[in-house]
Amino acid sequence: MAVNSPTGSVAATFAHARAAFARGDLAATERLCLQLAADFPKAAEPWSLLAETALRRGRPDAAIVCADKAVGLSHGDPIALLMRAKCLTILGRLHEAYMAAEAGVGLARGNIAALDGLGAIFSMLGDHARAIRLLGEAVTAEPDNPQILYNLAAAERMVGQLEEAERHCDRAIARDPHHYLAYYLRADLREQTADRNHISEIEALIGQGVRHAPGEVLLRFALGRNVRISATIRAPFAISRPAPACIGRVCATMSATISP
Repeated sequence: MAVNSPTGSVAATFAHARAAFARGDLAATERLCLQLAADFPKAAEPWSLLAETALRRGRPDAAIVCADKAVGLSHGDPIALLMRAKCLTILGRLHEAYMAAEAGVGLARGNIAALDGLGAIFSMLGDHARAIRLLGEAVTAEPDNPQILYNLAAAERMVGQLEEAERHCDRAIARDPHHYLAYYLRADLREQTADRNHISEIEALIGQGVRHAPGEVLLRFALGRNVRISATIRAPFAISRPAPACIGRVCATMSATISP
C-alpha cells in the first residue's frame, strides 16, 4: 500500500478494512476507510475501497464519486482506474469505462490483482480477446489462483475456446474443490458422455458437505447438466443428506425442465 505514512499503522488499518470487507462488514469497512482518508488525505486506497463498498451496497452513484477521488489521488495506481472502470460499467457509461480500463492496462504490469480485475472488466465490456490476454498474464504470474483460472475460463468460453476453458476450470477445481462457479461453468462447456462426465465428483462433494446454500444450488445445476447421460433424471439428486428447502425447489424445477 503506497500511502505517505510515518508509521506502518496506516497499512495495518487498511488491512483491517480489507478484512472487514471480505467478511461482509461494510459498516466497519466504511468507518476504517473514512478514518484513513481523514488522517491521510493524500491516500488513494481508502477511496478505492469505499467505491467497492458503495457498489456492494448497490449505490453506483456514490461509488463513482469515490472512484474519481481515488484516481485523482493515486498518481498511476491501476487499482484506482480499475475501480473507476467497474463503476462506469455498472452505470452504463461503457465508452468511459473502456477508456479507464485502457489507462489501467498501461500501469498494471506485474500487478496480478489489477491484471485479473481489468481482464474481468474487458470481458464485461465485450473485448474478450483483450480479457484473455490480461488474464493469461495473471495466470502465468500466479498459476495456482483458482479465481483467476475461473475468470480466464469464463472469458475463453465467450470466444468458443471451450477445451481451454474446461482445462482451466479443472485446474481451478483442483486447487479449490469448493469453487462452485467453476463446476457450474464447466458443465456448460460440452455434452457429457457415459465415460466422460463429472457425476461422481459432484455427488461426492455434495455428500461431504457444501459450505453454503448458493454453492449447493450451483453444484446441483452442474449435476443436472451431467445427468443427461443417465436413464433416470432424478437418481443423482438422491444425495445422502436433505437439501435446504430453497434448493429442493430449484432442483424440482430443474427436473421438470430437463426430463424427457
